[in-house]
Amino acid sequence: RRLDSRKFPRVRGALTTSVAGSSPGTYRLIGELTLHGVTRTVEVEVTVRQLDPRTLEIEGGRAIDMRDFGLPPPTFLMFKVQPEVQVRARLVAERER
Repeated sequence: RRLDSRKFPRVRGALTTSVAGSSPGTYRLIGELTLHGVTRTVEVEVTVRQLDPRTLEIEGGRAIDMRDFGLPPPTFLMFKVQPEVQVRARLVAERER
């Protein structure tokens, strides 16, 4: 409900830059993330592994502040919830035959 998925049914990411990361097998990805109709530049370090000759696995995560995307932090009774949420992603890509 908080994301208003009927009005904003998609979360979109567009990669703009990829550079070598801080250790072997890692990359720093910079791109545009659109969430709840708001687009922000984000940066994340990912790990890239070759699972077999045709398959790559890309995995990473970062904290996202909901307020940056126009979303107020939720509340629970009298408690205030932190506005940062941890987002993780795992992408498995297979080369076409």
